Amino acid sequence: MHPFSKLFNVNWLAIAAATVAGFFIGFLWYALLFDAMWMDLTGITPEMIEGTSMAMTMGISILVTFIAAWGLAVLIGKAPSASNGMMTGVFVSLFFVATMLAQNYVYSLNPLGLWLLDSGFVVVMFAVMGAVIGMMKKPI
Repeated sequence: MHPFSKLFNVNWLAIAAATVAGFFIGFLWYALLFDAMWMDLTGITPEMIEGTSMAMTMGISILVTFIAAWGLAVLIGKAPSASNGMMTGVFVSLFFVATMLAQNYVYSLNPLGLWLLDSGFVVVMFAVMGAVIGMMKKPI
């Protein structure tokens, strides 16, 4: 068996569903629940956002969410369950993503509140994406 075969022996429908779920959580987190806090912590204003290409921003966001969901699907493996998927997502987000965000934020002089906000998002997003992937058994 080729070492990379596990990368492609995944449930692509589950990855697509997890990508949509993760992207939606990002919308809820940053556009509805914590938008004012995020703007305050980053110093970004609505006027600054208006000057950006939202199509490119959304496209990149969907792409990286898809890549993260794909990676989770590979880690969750062939015997998925919602709880196994969720715990894999929490593990990856806490022990890999949040820690690397912390390292980056310390050197970038970003406030602790921004790290907490962004890390909280990552943990919730990865937990939900993992649960979605875990509960969608791969078709035979």
